[in-house]
Amino acid sequence: MRRTVSAWKRVLWVAICFASVNTYAQNRAAIRPLAEGCVETRTLCNSDVRGRLAPGDCLDRTGSYLDVLTFNATAGQTATVTLRALSPSLTNPVLYLEPPRGDGSETPLVVGATGGTVRYNIASSGQWTIYAGTDDLFGSGDYLVSVSCDNTASVPVSVSCAPQDLLCGQTSEWSLTARSCRFSDGRPYERYGIYMVQGDVVVIEMTSFAFKPLFGLYKSPTDTLVTSMPLRNGTVNAVFSVPTTGYYTILATPNETTNISGDFRLKVSCSLSGCLAPKIIQQPQGSAVGYGQRATLSVNTHQVGRSTTTEWYRRSEDLNADFRVGTGNTFLTPALTGTASYYAAVKNDCGQDVSNPHFSR
Repeated sequence: MRRTVSAWKRVLWVAICFASVNTYAQNRAAIRPLAEGCVETRTLCNSDVRGRLAPGDCLDRTGSYLDVLTFNATAGQTATVTLRALSPSLTNPVLYLEPPRGDGSETPLVVGATGGTVRYNIASSGQWTIYAGTDDLFGSGDYLVSVSCDNTASVPVSVSCAPQDLLCGQTSEWSLTARSCRFSDGRPYERYGIYMVQGDVVVIEMTSFAFKPLFGLYKSPTDTLVTSMPLRNGTVNAVFSVPTTGYYTILATPNETTNISGDFRLKVSCSLSGCLAPKIIQQPQGSAVGYGQRATLSVNTHQVGRSTTTEWYRRSEDLNADFRVGTGNTFLTPALTGTASYYAAVKNDCGQDVSNPHFSR
């Protein structure tokens, strides 16, 4: 591997209750490469990579498996990187994005029950590195990493405040720095978007040992629904009953004007009251493929507390019938020699949601 131990300082916090300031900082574990492991996999913007966490991979300092992927991006782009666990045995997947050498940007790390997404405004051109791993010492199995790069950043590249996606059960670990968004009083903040369903009871928790944490939950920029309350030293939280289904915004910031930078951790947990059908919150995503090649399609869904199945169908205009062709949140098409339309149906015992059709070739 070309990176030294010191260059991995941002990789993989270990969640062990954040017992002290030293523990909190030290658990950004360095990679311990195996002699036969730690091979970087090259990928491209707007492409998917399937991989497997298994013996022979890199290890983080806790001994969990980790894969390293790289892609080239250009300053001014907005990169969205998504990690999805494809195997039930791949538990607590971890995703981290590292900038090129010489770029001191603080970038987010996410840990989720089935995966996570990082959206980041690219501030410097060059090779960016993706770490796909697990927070579970015994976790292993197949995964899918998707990389997309928009041509224009949603905010100026001098600011790294692209809104991050959150899902129920997901934890985001990041830092407030000089590159963060700013309120009018100069305090930095980071913003998150989360899709929540009416009837959910949501618990939001923010922890920091660098500053006094504070967050707010918003339905619109002028509609503050709830602000955090102190839970214990270094931690604040809020409990919220979702009144209407839709997207909400969380802003994380310091509750002071002196110590206004440093690491923090934001976690969202949800429980369900009532019977609700699942909701597709990201429509089928895939990339263009050549003649005779296969395409990978995927959906992200919101569901809490109930068993959910995802089935894929191919739409046949000639026969006026739809055929089930696969199951799971990710579907690999057969070799494509013409235009084909696929869609996903996500179901539980309360109902279903059907995706928009995705045309391949």
